[in-house]
Amino acid sequence: MASGGVVDDDVYYKCFKGLHLVTQEAISCVDNCLKVWHCNQAISACTTGNCPKGKKPKQPASCQNCIDWGNAVEATVYHPPSSKTQVTWTNVSSSSFSKSHVEIAKAFVLRLPNKKPYTSIADFDTASLLMIMSRFQEFHGGDYTSYENISKVADMRNEMSHMGLGKNMHIDDRKAEEYFKNLDALAISLEKLHPGYYPTALDIQSQLKTIQAAPMTLTMKNELEVLIKQEMQPIVDAIKVMSTKVDQIDDEMKKTTGSTKRMEDKITEIKEKMTELELGPQKQTSDPDKFDLAACQKELREYYLDKMGTVQLLPWVPGDNKEMESIFVDLELVRNESSQALERNEDLVTLKTGQGQRANRVLLMGEAGSGKSTTAANLAYKWALNDKESPLFKFTLVFMIHMHEIHDSNASLVKLIFDQILAEDSQVSREGLKSYIASNPTKVLILFDGLDESHSGAHKNRSSEVSKVLQSRMFRECCVILTSRPHKISDLGDHISGYTQVKLNGFSWVNILKYIHKFFKEDAEKGRKLIRKLEYERHILALASMPVLLLMICLLWDDESRLPNTQTEMYQKTITYLWKRYQTKNRVETSSEDESDNEELGDELNHLLNKIGEVALQGWSPDHIQVVFREKDFGREICMLGCQVGIISKLRKRRSLKMTSSVTFLHSTFQDFCIAVHLAHLFHEGIGKKKFTELLEKFVFFTPDSVNFAEFVLGFCCGIEPKVTKIFIEYNLEVLAKHSFDTKEMFLHTNITLYLRQIFESQLSSQQCMDLIPLFPDTCNLSLTIMHHKLIPSLLYLLKVFESVPMDKGLFSYLKVLEITIGYLPLIPILLTQTINLEHCEMIISKGPKTTNTDLDLMYTALSKLVNLKRLHLKNRYGNVKYDITNLLCLFAQTSVRLTHVRLEGFLYDVKIMNKFLSKLSGSLIAITLSGTLNTQLQPASASEVIRGLSVLKKLSMLELGAYKIGNVVKKLKPIASQLEQLALVQCELHEGQLKELFSILNRARRLKRLNLSRNGFTVNSMIHLVECLRQLPVIQELSLTNTGLTDETASILAECLKEKSSLRSTNLGSNPGIGPNGRAALKGLSLLCPEPSIYDRITIQLSNI
Repeated sequence: MASGGVVDDDVYYKCFKGLHLVTQEAISCVDNCLKVWHCNQAISACTTGNCPKGKKPKQPASCQNCIDWGNAVEATVYHPPSSKTQVTWTNVSSSSFSKSHVEIAKAFVLRLPNKKPYTSIADFDTASLLMIMSRFQEFHGGDYTSYENISKVADMRNEMSHMGLGKNMHIDDRKAEEYFKNLDALAISLEKLHPGYYPTALDIQSQLKTIQAAPMTLTMKNELEVLIKQEMQPIVDAIKVMSTKVDQIDDEMKKTTGSTKRMEDKITEIKEKMTELELGPQKQTSDPDKFDLAACQKELREYYLDKMGTVQLLPWVPGDNKEMESIFVDLELVRNESSQALERNEDLVTLKTGQGQRANRVLLMGEAGSGKSTTAANLAYKWALNDKESPLFKFTLVFMIHMHEIHDSNASLVKLIFDQILAEDSQVSREGLKSYIASNPTKVLILFDGLDESHSGAHKNRSSEVSKVLQSRMFRECCVILTSRPHKISDLGDHISGYTQVKLNGFSWVNILKYIHKFFKEDAEKGRKLIRKLEYERHILALASMPVLLLMICLLWDDESRLPNTQTEMYQKTITYLWKRYQTKNRVETSSEDESDNEELGDELNHLLNKIGEVALQGWSPDHIQVVFREKDFGREICMLGCQVGIISKLRKRRSLKMTSSVTFLHSTFQDFCIAVHLAHLFHEGIGKKKFTELLEKFVFFTPDSVNFAEFVLGFCCGIEPKVTKIFIEYNLEVLAKHSFDTKEMFLHTNITLYLRQIFESQLSSQQCMDLIPLFPDTCNLSLTIMHHKLIPSLLYLLKVFESVPMDKGLFSYLKVLEITIGYLPLIPILLTQTINLEHCEMIISKGPKTTNTDLDLMYTALSKLVNLKRLHLKNRYGNVKYDITNLLCLFAQTSVRLTHVRLEGFLYDVKIMNKFLSKLSGSLIAITLSGTLNTQLQPASASEVIRGLSVLKKLSMLELGAYKIGNVVKKLKPIASQLEQLALVQCELHEGQLKELFSILNRARRLKRLNLSRNGFTVNSMIHLVECLRQLPVIQELSLTNTGLTDETASILAECLKEKSSLRSTNLGSNPGIGPNGRAALKGLSLLCPEPSIYDRITIQLSNI
């Protein structure tokens, strides 16, 4: 390039040609993105036509429309970390914003040659294109990786421009390889961001390889020289203008003596602008402090291995530790929305959302002592092990933040990391760390432990970084796991919907065995004896599902080879055990009473617990539970004794540069127990029922849709002083009566399980239990939901208590609704024998310890004897376990029970017996749901027989079939079609021919209100037949076609029908990725329900995926 004086270097030309290829192909992407954004703005044109140009539109000079356009443009400017990007108002005329998207583009460019007209995006040079791509947030959606790829190419373009200006255009092979790698990455990002508008990355990469490999001819060089000159000309022109200004100011300085400082400042300002022009948009701010990733990882790993590598079993005995690996056992983790069990705790970082994307916000819920903190600590520990096979290996940094240690609600995340984890003399750069997290969010895991223990209010302070991270307003792509007790998750407000919720159910039976084997590794026989004891003492086995209680059970068994009955007794024994260890260690003289084995707490220990509980009670309120105290709160003597016993512990911690002391409980449940001791003490002292009831107000948590109570505090209180039980139930009913919710409804669904646990803890006699029954409303039909094995001890105890009471007088005779989701089947027959008035029974059956076919048969027999039963719902929780319910159906066929609603999910049965069962219910059955799994699907022949059996049901109005191969026997639905109000045939292998036949039958279903045909294959012809059918259904209200392979064409056909079908209120078309822009346009404005499938859809989808 003789005219430009450029050195002839092939590599330089190849790099420039590759740059030109990648950026020019992006013109259509930029153009389309700006057009779409421009069209979506519901803002009118300028009302004056002459609002000021070259400045931000403001009142009173500009009209409101121009101001709205200005605000809209400003809102879409992307602000990368450590930078504040501004709109270039000098480039634009706000009155032209409504006319052209090109005018919008000018706002994102730093400089524009004055003489050049801009009528299309193609008029912008490469530097301007890259500025628009990086600064216009809609272009990359705030995806930092894509932004970074654009930035690297912009830097490449700037470096090459400097080479041209400096007349040194030599690029070595290493630099060239880096350049082409950046171009590859940008092509991949652009294809991902704008599919259909940018060529495939493979196509671009192929062309780039051709450019690298092909020889550079003289003709090609000449063509490129023209482009290079065009790219550099704006910079050259701008530098000339600035240089002229500097010369002018320099001349003025020589003539002026009193304004040297002002002139120097002016020159500095202009030189900065020159630098900005030369370096382009990516160099607006200085680079952050250098960040040493390896050093930060090393410090974090050392901390986690040291602090979380061991578990201190007895806090009062230094050195009584076990290695984390030798004692830790995974807990039972279950996803709330799908009941899907996680195999291990590391799966928390591999969860997917309902849309198949990585779950970046996970809420881990569990009651006190369920193992939330231990699970979080184990994740940090396992990351520190640096195991390449672990899902945690993908994270370069992991931070575990304890919410109760946050003292400043405005503290930044980086400050919390330095306060809680990194060493005081750490060499890690704070700015560098923040920049790294922002630049690599997908590689960072943040564990926030204990939302329920937060006292600083940081999670509620909207301006704090903690709140921003928890609410996904900051570091959105970081993986964040938050632990909390259930009653405090309402603090997240509407943001809870953005979390994938996982519940900690404690230890399963299998993991209880693993834990005991690990704990008693050195004395295996003692461990085996404990297991046999737990198998016999089922109520204690239920307590063992909670990690903190299983630890206590193992400790007590190791020391005494005895176990308690209730949780209250468990904690009494445990604290007495701590007291004895303290006395032995400190050689404290003991009285004969203290040395005895009675379960009452000694006077001195009771006094200690009462004083500690008094302080803990003062720090308790429904809005905030204080978990960190000061020594002076307790008094020096009580604090020292409590620490020596091991109930509380005093820690000296570094907070920033200061050393502070804090006092915490051994575990939050010990805090609950101490409060209960103090409450019982007040009751004994004669505080009076009124004042005692006022204290109970502290333990009620009101949420928008429920009333919850502090179960542990109240349970312990009932266990310590049984007389409190009656007062508690009376107060509970009084609260519900005053609350805005319906008292009866709240009682039915919220509190009966709580009452059962309180009665069990108090160990009331049968007569005392009978005295409580009159407290409940006479008209109240009790509903009992058993969703956790922790209720087993309560139920077994009460069943034994009411064994001698006439069936029509016992507590369970009031039960009308029973829902059970537990694996301990032996309990169910015993319970059913006392529920003589039961009308609605719902059971999710799972394989529990020692479950046998005999257990199932006993349950079936008990069910068949419930003469008032109307609704029966049985679900096989694990579809891979084959349960046969033929015996149950046979028993019902021989009784006088007249069921009205039947729902059977995931079971095997004999088809002939099923038909006998249906025949028996021909005059009563209104609704039936039958769904299979991959292991329990009925083959076409059997399905045909079942459908034939349905034809005898004279009152049937609702039929739901899932995973039934009924494709060729659809015609057998004809006898009952006219009486149906609701029909669901989900995943029934219905194709074009069968669907046509089905729709011809449904033409007579004049009562049909709801139709669900999800997970069947729809063609264009199928949709035409459906539309014809819908037009014949006068009262159809709901239609569900999720996952049916809909396309633009089928969606458009359906849309025409929906527009004219006024009765249709809801249409669910979710999980149909084949519906493209044309189909969505046709459906726009219609009443659709796409995001969430119906309950039945969720059930069948879940079962079919097993």
